[in-house]
Amino acid sequence: MNRIKQEIPEAMTVKWQKIMNNAVESSISAIAIADLEGSLTYVNNSFLKMWGYDDDKEVLGRPGLEFWKTKKKALKILELLRERDTWVGEMSAQRKDGSTFDAHLLMSMVTDEFRKPICVVGSFVDVTERRRAEEMLRETEKRYRKFLEILTDGCFVIGRDWRYIFVNDATCQLLKLTRGELLGNKITELFPGIEDTHLFYAYKNTMDTGKTNTIEAYFPRPDGTPVYCKMHVSAVPEGIVVTAKDITERKKKEAALLKAQNSRLVSIEQLADGVAHNINNILMALYSEIQLQLLFGKSKDKELLDSLGIMNKLSKRIAVIVTDLVTFSRETSTKTGELSNINSLIEKTVLLIKRRVELTNIKIVKNFDESLPDIIVDKGQIERAFTNIFMNSLDVMSNGGKLTISTKLSSTKDAIEITFVDTGSGIAKEHLPKVFDPFFTIKPPGKGTGLGLSISHRIIENHGGSIWIDSELDRGTKVLISLPIKGEKEI
Repeated sequence: MNRIKQEIPEAMTVKWQKIMNNAVESSISAIAIADLEGSLTYVNNSFLKMWGYDDDKEVLGRPGLEFWKTKKKALKILELLRERDTWVGEMSAQRKDGSTFDAHLLMSMVTDEFRKPICVVGSFVDVTERRRAEEMLRETEKRYRKFLEILTDGCFVIGRDWRYIFVNDATCQLLKLTRGELLGNKITELFPGIEDTHLFYAYKNTMDTGKTNTIEAYFPRPDGTPVYCKMHVSAVPEGIVVTAKDITERKKKEAALLKAQNSRLVSIEQLADGVAHNINNILMALYSEIQLQLLFGKSKDKELLDSLGIMNKLSKRIAVIVTDLVTFSRETSTKTGELSNINSLIEKTVLLIKRRVELTNIKIVKNFDESLPDIIVDKGQIERAFTNIFMNSLDVMSNGGKLTISTKLSSTKDAIEITFVDTGSGIAKEHLPKVFDPFFTIKPPGKGTGLGLSISHRIIENHGGSIWIDSELDRGTKVLISLPIKGEKEI
C-alpha cells in the first residue's frame, strides 16, 4: 500500500492514510492511479479482477492506454483532464485475454495546494450487464410498440397528470385527431366535461385503485360526433392503458332491432296487464279469505293457523312479483314532470324505510349539497328508483352497517350527482356486468325478483340520466346516479 502513500499529500496524517488505503483497497469499484505520463502506479484488487489479471506486477508501469479498446479516445480523455480536471463517461475496456466489456469511468486530475497536477485517479464500474439489459428492454419495447401500432383497435396510455403519452394509429382514426394533437395534451382539456362521465369515472377508478375496468360508453370527438366504444382500462406504472373497440355500428343495429320489437313489447305489455288484472282479482279474494279466517275464524288448530299465516305472506309476495313484472313489461310512461328538490325526494324515501333501518341497526349518513337547484322529474318514478337502491343496500347489510348518501352539482353545472355507498357484502367482479339485467339477482331464493335495479336503470335513463355501479366482494357497493338539469317539462 506504500504505492498510494507516494501519491498522497504529506499533510495527511497517518490515521487518515490508513483509512484511505483500506477504503480504496476494499472498494467494489476498480480504482487506478497513473502518473502524468499515463503509466499506472497503483491498481486495487477490483481493477485486477475486472481486467482479468492475477498480480499488480502485470499492470504497474504499463501505459493506461493499453487497457482500453479505443486507445485514441483514452488519449483524448487524458488531454482533456489537463483542462477540466474531471471526465465522466463510458468506454469499451480490453481484458488480459482480449475480451472486452463496457465500463463507466470517473476520471480526476489530482493537484497540490498550488493547483499543480500530481497524478490521475480513475474509478471504473463494469456496466456490461446493465447495457445488455437496457438493450433488451429497448428491443422489447420496440416489439410491443410495433404490436400496438398494428392493432385495429385503439390503444393509448394516459399519464397520472391525465396527459396522453402514447397513442396508436387506430386511436387517431377513432378520435379523428393526429398524434400531435393528442400526445402531451390533457384528456380533460381536449374533451371538456369528460370529468362528469362514467367513462372518466372508470379511468379514475383504475388510476386510483389499480383495478381493471371494462365499460361501454360514448366517447365524444372534438368535432361533436360521438363514437360508441367498448373499453378495457388497466393500470400501468405510468398511469392507465386503454384499449378501445368501436362498437358504434353494433349499437345502431341493436337500436334498430329494439325499435322493430316495440310493437311486440306493446303486445306483451297488454298481455301482462290482462294477466296481472286477473291474478290480482284472484289474489284479492284469496287474501281477503285468509284475513277473515285469521281475524275472525274460530279454529284453534295451531297447524292450520300457521299454514294460513304462510299463505298470507305468500299472497303478498305474489302481489309484489306481479307488480314488478307489469312495471318491467312496459316502458315507463312519459309524464309531465314537475320541479322537484332531489334532497327532499331522498329524505322522503328514507322515511319510507325508516322502520326497517332501525330494526337492522343501519346508520344512514347524509351529505347533501343544500344549494342544489330544483330539477324537473317524475317524482313517483325517481322515488321508486331510489327505493330500489335503498332496499338493495339494506338487504346486504342485514347485520348492520352504514349507508352514505351524497348529492352535489357536477363540475360542468349541468347535472346533479347522487351517490349511495354501503358497507355491505359487495358484488363479485364477474357479476357486475349483469347487475342491470332483468331477473338477475344474487340474493337467496325468495329475497328478490331481480327486477329492482333493471327498473331503476330504466327510470334514470328515461330521465336522460345515467347510473353506474362499482363494487367489490366484502368491500361494499357504490351507486352513482347523474340526473341532468333540464329546462323542459316533458321527461
